Amino acid sequence: MSNFIVPDWPAPKRVRVLQTTRQGGVSGAPWSSFNLGEHVGDASSAVAENRRRLRELLPDEPEMVKASARNELR
Repeated sequence: MSNFIVPDWPAPKRVRVLQTTRQGGVSGAPWSSFNLGEHVGDASSAVAENRRRLRELLPDEPEMVKASARNELR
């Protein structure tokens, strides 16, 4: 999966950021498709699979993964 954005800003070397997009996941509408939030009514199995896919992209287990607020902005 290459559906993510890597910000270009100055930060310490130990800080890495990856912004996901809505593409590349398994969630159905209205979360289509890469929903990471368990609190919005998406199927827990879809969220778990999307989080698994995200972890595959990361070099280590993340300290914190924040769910996107995209559904709350509608």
